[in-house]
Amino acid sequence: MKVSLLLPITLLLAACATVPASEQPAGNPAAELATEASAALRKTATEKKKPAKVADYMTEQETAIRAVVAQGVSRQRNILTIEIGGKAAFKGGTPSEQTTALLKRLAPIFARYDKTRISITGYSADTGKPSLNQLYSEKRADIASDILEQAANIADVRIFVEGKGAQSDKIEIVLTPTFR
Repeated sequence: MKVSLLLPITLLLAACATVPASEQPAGNPAAELATEASAALRKTATEKKKPAKVADYMTEQETAIRAVVAQGVSRQRNILTIEIGGKAAFKGGTPSEQTTALLKRLAPIFARYDKTRISITGYSADTGKPSLNQLYSEKRADIASDILEQAANIADVRIFVEGKGAQSDKIEIVLTPTFR
């Protein structure tokens, strides 16, 4: 019985695909049903491809980033994380020349992949007063954000900044896709 129902539906879909909608008779329920079924099939096929597109998008972005950053890049599913740190990376709240240059090389990549949210979290060394460490961590994240915005005209609405106080001398940039 299932086979006998599939054949008329298949023939109907084939007929609707060859006859433009403007030439189909108005008020033909079978043609309308076939058109709706065809649209539903296209929508389902598109939805199934979307996750692969997100993964491909993030893979391309990851490849571009890894060409610039030798180490400190990790990926978990479709979320990329870049850690920039170490004793030579910052002095107080200010990034070193090397860190600034690295951020400027990353900026065009971030600009090109504009369907990505950029979260920058600053951390400071675990020595000194907690209030000063918090200030340094916030300053590091703010400066990194400013460098990215200026180097490649990245919209500030894409960048989210946070300071988390004492942990280690670093900034962490997390890239998250913004489409599904």
